[in-house]
Order: sequence, then structure tokens, then C-alpha cells
Amino acid sequence: MGSIGIGPKTEDPGAEIRNHIAQLLRGRFGFRGGQLQERSLADAVRERMRALGRSNPADYLRDLLSDGDDGRELPALLSEYTNTETHFFRHRGRFELLCARVLPELLARKNRSPRPLRLLSAGCSSGDEVYSIVMSLWPHRSKWNPFGLEVVGCDINERALAKARLARYGSWPLRFAPPNIKAGFFAPCPGEHGILEVNEAVRRHTSFRRANLVDPGLPDQPGMAGFDVIFCCNVIIYLDGPSTVRLLDNLWRMLEPDGFLFLGYTENFPGLRQTCETVSSQDYVAYRKPRPERPATPAGEHVRGPLPRDPVVPSAGTKVKAPAAAAPGPDENTAGLCELARRHCLADRHEAAAEIVDRLLDRAPHCAPARLLRGHLLCGRGERAAAADECIKVLDIDPLCAAAHLLLGMLLAEAEALEDAVGEVRKALFLDRDLPLAHYTLGKLQAGQGNREEAVRAFSAAIRVVHAQPDKPVAAELPVELGARALAELAEQQIVRLKLGGS
Repeated sequence: MGSIGIGPKTEDPGAEIRNHIAQLLRGRFGFRGGQLQERSLADAVRERMRALGRSNPADYLRDLLSDGDDGRELPALLSEYTNTETHFFRHRGRFELLCARVLPELLARKNRSPRPLRLLSAGCSSGDEVYSIVMSLWPHRSKWNPFGLEVVGCDINERALAKARLARYGSWPLRFAPPNIKAGFFAPCPGEHGILEVNEAVRRHTSFRRANLVDPGLPDQPGMAGFDVIFCCNVIIYLDGPSTVRLLDNLWRMLEPDGFLFLGYTENFPGLRQTCETVSSQDYVAYRKPRPERPATPAGEHVRGPLPRDPVVPSAGTKVKAPAAAAPGPDENTAGLCELARRHCLADRHEAAAEIVDRLLDRAPHCAPARLLRGHLLCGRGERAAAADECIKVLDIDPLCAAAHLLLGMLLAEAEALEDAVGEVRKALFLDRDLPLAHYTLGKLQAGQGNREEAVRAFSAAIRVVHAQPDKPVAAELPVELGARALAELAEQQIVRLKLGGS
């Protein structure tokens, strides 16, 4: 199940029709509403109406309702509505935890069972996570080869699944992959410039299927149970409360006793820690499903008695209340400490800033401003991969953080991935059109690619924003020392240089 996308603004196909369709999607798939989701749904309906030659939204709704669950139009609409934006090794700490802590336990058990090691990527989108799992486990293949490895990916988006099965990717989804990944697991596609294909040796351990993760019958379908590990990352945040409960119930039924559940970075539920043992590394946690005869406390002490009826991880068929993610916003003291850390950054007291940020994140790991500051500090130390990981965490916490996209773009520019950098900076500007440093950075990137006219327009936009809002920070929450006037002067110099034929 892909995440809900942020698309360009279009005319609404009709509030009443949109509400009918939204209720249909919510009832069958659990998608919760929201301003961005409503706009994305309007875009998806408009695109499908265009594809079918329909001009009347009411006619399209009749098409959709008459098509049935097994028809073609509902999957086509979902392919437009759900967003497949992801990349290889998203949150690499999660894969490090899988290999360093989870895999040894699984291998020890496999000595008593010849069954293959089975993992599920629930909401696999275009397959990046599925292949990342196999690639991360590849160095340990001598240990799992005797009994085999199966990684299943499932999603509701048929277009994304088709791409996953094709296993061909451009540079964008590989932008944060470890350096050895391209050379070790991909081969160039003949006749397709810049496109890489996943090696057959990796692909033979994978399979993909369409699945509705909130369907109560999913665990009873062939091959959809008996998993040793389930990754279900960044799915719950798009579901309403009752659908979240159905999803978690399905995951629990599909997971083997003593199996491990990985959720998204911000999808943390206190009830899971109360019911399950956990293994953790850095900021990532995996939850071990206890056996019914020996549930465990978070401290790892085994207790006697039946499996607790936990409000987050219900036993099959249990009716429970929907959980609430434990990602509280920063309190006043946290905001004050973030501001103090920013001031330290601006004064080149980076060690003092890092100490404050570390202390903050120990106490509040989902504080987006502190994560962004850590990314900025790591960038200053030249640790681009670690800085990028922090930016991705920020965007999991706050998908609308323009400064995180801007920092990602600057990191990619340093890595000379100019096209990818342009993509991130454009996202920053989509979220905040009045971000001076983003306009300036886009101008530099366009100039570096030889796009003089586009570069001049971007530099001009930076100047225009500074003149209109001289007191606006040039980089939003990023502690950049460059002032607004200085940035405008630099932009003017760049325009003169470009018009004189320089670069």
C-alpha cells in the first residue's frame, strides 16, 4: 500500500462525488481523509475521467460502482491515488538492525526447522524495500542458503507492483543506497540510458502480489502467513483508526510466534512495548511476537499466563480501540533548547549544538526540529549519508518540512547527483514558494546543468522573495549564516555572470 501522494492542484471533480469516492476507499481500504488527501483524490479522479473520456463526475462514479471489486477501474484509480515515492535502503538503520540483531535469532531457530526464512514487505510500493531486504541479507547467505530465503512484497497499487516485478530503476530511488549496492546487485539495461536492473540472483528470492492489508481474510490467503519478519513501514499513518486495528490484527496473525515486526519510524505504539520484547539499534525498534505460553515484559523477563489482550496488538478477532501513535510534539522547553542549539550553530559552536541535540533526541526522538539540526551538523562534518538519513526521519515525522527537502537537495548536489538534487529542491519550493535559499540553490543547480534561462529565473525568484520579505529566514529552520541581503547580492552576481556567458 503506497502512501497518499501530494499532487498539483486541479479543479475539484465535485465535492459530493469526491465524498462518495472517498467513503468507498475508506470503507474498503481504510484511507483516512485530510486536506492533502482530498486534493490528491481530486487529481486522481480527474486523471481517470480523462483516460476514460468522461466529462461528468457522476458518470465516473457509476462506472466505479458498477465495476465491482474484481474489475479494472478501482485498481486503476488506486494506482493514481496512492503514491509510490520511496527509495532503496530507506532508513538504513532498520536494515542494520535486521542483520545484526534479528537475523542471528532467526538463524538459531532454523537449526530446528528446515522451513525457509520468510519475510514480508507489507506496502512494498515499487519493490525498493523488498530488494533492499534481500541485498542487506546477502552477505549472510552462507548461513541461510541451507533452508532458503523468501521475501514477499504486497501492495494495493497494481502499477507499483508491475514496476517492482520489472525490477528496473533509475538513479532517483538509488540516491541514498550504500556505494557498493549499484556495483554488486545491478546491471545496466541495454538500450536504456541510466536504467539499472536488479540481478537475477536477488530477484529469485522475491515475489509480489496485490493485497488489501485491512482485509480480514488476508492471513487466510495462500502464502500470506507464517512470516518470520514483517516490515510494515509508513502504512499506518495513512489509515483511519478502525482500519489500523484491522491491519495490526492481520500482521499479528501473519507473523510467526517469536517473529519480528518492523513499523515505520514514527509508528510507535506503547502497547507493543508492553506486550512484546523489543530489540533495538540506534533509533529503530523491532517487536518480537511472544509465544502464547510465554509472553514477555519489555525488560525481557518471561511471565506465566495467557497472552495479554493488548489495546494495540489484539489477538485474532478481538474488538479493540484504535491506537494513537506516540509522537508528541515538542514542548516549550524542547523548542527553547532547539533555538539554543541553532544559535550555537550560527556561532560556530557546533560541539555545544550537537550536545544539546543529542540530549533532546534521547528524550524526544520524534522531535523534527532537533532531527533537522542533527542533519545540518552531520552535513557540516561531511557525513552526507548520515545527514540524509536524518532528513528522511524528519520527513517521516513531518512530510511538509520544506527545509528537510532543501537540505537533501544540497546533500545530493555535493554528491554531484544534480538531477536528483533538483527534484528535492523543487519539493522544498512546492511546500514553501517563499524560501530564498531554495530558489538560489535551484539556480546554482540549473546553471551547473547548463540551463541558463532556468537558472536566471530561479536567481530572480530568490531576489524577488528577499525584497518582498526581507526578514524571512533564507533557509527556514536550517541555521544558515547567510543573510537575506547577502543572498540577494549573490543571486544578482550569478545573473550578471550568466548573461555575460559565464557559468
